[in-house]
Amino acid sequence: MIAAYSSSGAIGSGAGMDILPHACANRAAMDALQKRLPNIDLALVVSGLELLPKTSTDGRLLALKNLVINNGGIWAVPESPADYQPVIYEISLGGIPAVDNDPKRLPENWMRAANNILTAIEANP
Repeated sequence: MIAAYSSSGAIGSGAGMDILPHACANRAAMDALQKRLPNIDLALVVSGLELLPKTSTDGRLLALKNLVINNGGIWAVPESPADYQPVIYEISLGGIPAVDNDPKRLPENWMRAANNILTAIEANP
């Protein structure tokens, strides 16, 4: 079973709540989920959800970039955005995308999307 916890200990997520890691009760359950969702790398998603909240707010974008680049994700964030205006920044890690017009919000958006997907998986076994 996958569970999502807020900083208050309540299940779920929402505005103003820290997105903390999802935990899988056992390896067999994780393997069964992975077979149902071949386009999502659940282990990578769970790892990202464990790492990013532990990273300083200022360091999250760099941590996310490293996760994406080192794990075969999509990093569509130009180094000099002034050359490309207007810009919609896009990343994908573990098969879960995030977009925003401000790159600093990409880690939060990705964590929210990952949290929502894992919560939906739990609600619809």
